[in-house]
Amino acid sequence: MRNLGNAEEGGGDADRGQDSQNGRAERMNDLKLPPFNEEKDDLDAYLTRFERACIAFEIKTEYWSTQLARLLHG
Repeated sequence: MRNLGNAEEGGGDADRGQDSQNGRAERMNDLKLPPFNEEKDDLDAYLTRFERACIAFEIKTEYWSTQLARLLHG
């Protein structure tokens, strides 16, 4: 039998690049951590949790600072 999976995927390198960007954006949006609250959160523990979440969602380290900036207030 033929594997029809490849025929359904279609697209070339440009499509794969777009899919990669969409995947990265989706992973970054999935990174839902509560904002840091200095009154109740320990900064070291929060940063460790943030780093583990970034690794789990495969966020490139070059985007970590942007993600962290969204979560820090004040």
